Amino acid sequence: MPTTLLQSDLPGLNLIHRGKVRDVYALSDDELLIVASDRLSAFDVVLPDPIPGKGEILTQMSNFWFARTAHVVPNHLTGRAVADVLPAGVDHALYARRSVISKRLKPVPFEAIARGFLIGSGWKDYQASGSLCGVALPRGLRQAERLPEPIFTPSTKAAVGGHDENVSFAAVASQVGTELAAQVRDATLAVYKFAAEFAATRGILIADTKLEFGTDRDGRLYVMDEMLTPDSSRFWPADQYRIDTSPPSFDKQYVRDYLETLGWNKQPPGPSIPAAVIAVPLANGDFERSEEYFELASKASPDDPRARMRLGVARMAGGDIDSAFEDLESAARMDESGIQADLALVVGHLRRGEIDKALAAQAELERKQPDNVLVDNLRGGLMLARRDIPAARAAFEKALARQPGYLAAA
Repeated sequence: MPTTLLQSDLPGLNLIHRGKVRDVYALSDDELLIVASDRLSAFDVVLPDPIPGKGEILTQMSNFWFARTAHVVPNHLTGRAVADVLPAGVDHALYARRSVISKRLKPVPFEAIARGFLIGSGWKDYQASGSLCGVALPRGLRQAERLPEPIFTPSTKAAVGGHDENVSFAAVASQVGTELAAQVRDATLAVYKFAAEFAATRGILIADTKLEFGTDRDGRLYVMDEMLTPDSSRFWPADQYRIDTSPPSFDKQYVRDYLETLGWNKQPPGPSIPAAVIAVPLANGDFERSEEYFELASKASPDDPRARMRLGVARMAGGDIDSAFEDLESAARMDESGIQADLALVVGHLRRGEIDKALAAQAELERKQPDNVLVDNLRGGLMLARRDIPAARAAFEKALARQPGYLAAA
């Protein structure tokens, strides 16, 4: 289950910045601890309600892309274990998948944006001027059309509550110098082109992405903060892409759509978000949207059994049992030590009334974790479903012997 964190609390560590999403702690002159919270911003305003697990997903997707693009541009990760720096008494599980230890860099004071398609504020600027951030574009381009070549369109980096503004490359060069501006531009476009090609093989179009960069004491450039997440990029399912539309996107657009119905002036404080909107994937029954999000995670991280398992669970909840079984079986094969996918397989077989197959899945669980009291208890329940009382009793007694008082059903 995902954890929920609206605001980090790490006594004894030096909090130096609390941004829209991330809290940053200084560990030394050379290292930072970056914690991705579950805060959600829209229209550059932080909203009051957290999205459970959001920070974990952003961090894991960023780490995936940092690893994939390390040959393109160096990144800020140090590789140190987060557990090594957490204060005593802090719940490690709350921070494990949403935090990283990074190099302490001097931020380049602009957001580096690469665009491969004409959409969003870029489409509005093009309609008004025929150009985008000083880049002249061909006449007659249409909404969501692929650009002849990806372009670099930087923006200002606004403080919390402020609004980013598109600027030209010349404006960046005048502030940070032509050489550094060119390095940022070239790195941004190289990352975008590599990621876009990778994602396209998995049925995803990356319309645009925003990166942030910093330099070390020697002036070496690193990509930092986050990389290619739904918070910083537009991901479009390729099979639903159409020109002259705003294609469906794996991002927080559904939250923006809701906010547009409120008559809110897009200034702080942001309005509260109803639970049904926060839970727009699985919890409010929107299984199709849930499946879309987990499918994105699975495609972006094809070797991550957790992503594949969550997709399987979403499909099972939505009634697509056959596809769910393919995903769960794949996740179970990938994760020889974990049991969550196998547990979901047991549940799926039970939903189909396939007791023998559920028992076979339970046997695989027992092979992976022969000393797990939950696995023993599960076997007892399955034997009860088969009306095999002696076998059920034996399984429950085995579980009870491992952990007295564990069984509520025995």
